[in-house]
Amino acid sequence: MQKPTYRNLNDDFTGIIPDFFGCSLINHIAWTSVLAVPREVFDTTGGFSENVTHPEDTEMWIKIATRYTVALGSSYTAIYNFEVPQSLSKRNMEGRRLMDFTAFMTFEKENPSLKAFIDSLRLEYALKFRAEGNISKSNELYRQAEKTNVSMPKAILFKTPPFVLRALLKTKRWLFKKGIHIPF
Repeated sequence: MQKPTYRNLNDDFTGIIPDFFGCSLINHIAWTSVLAVPREVFDTTGGFSENVTHPEDTEMWIKIATRYTVALGSSYTAIYNFEVPQSLSKRNMEGRRLMDFTAFMTFEKENPSLKAFIDSLRLEYALKFRAEGNISKSNELYRQAEKTNVSMPKAILFKTPPFVLRALLKTKRWLFKKGIHIPF
């Protein structure tokens, strides 16, 4: 079992998260299955968007964390199994309805950490689309990301042909099963 690490938070941190989006740049703090939210917060933010099929939970947490403070406890409440073969994150992007990344542009202008967080999502999905051969959708998402939020490894991956990306992804998953985690 690997304990998640969060940017700028100690492993034993408990309390109000000072920068929810900045701390979530390595691992997302919000997992829908381990969080408790007061009903009025869920009602005020609108909960899950019915027209979004991916990443609907992340979109909801962005809506919550841009309006409310979020607290974190240090005890384990769930284990995330990355090896589930048919998980939603391993399915093709074709036919999925992504969140509207532009919906939070006003908040992004006011919060550089949110901009970096949403850019990391844009880049993640841009790479998935590229690996599947949907270069136009990949380029659209890539262009929306601020270049200062694009790491050198990701910039190189965007120059890589889709068949190479697919091979690299298979290798990354194989290494993960062997206990080696590659962060990009």
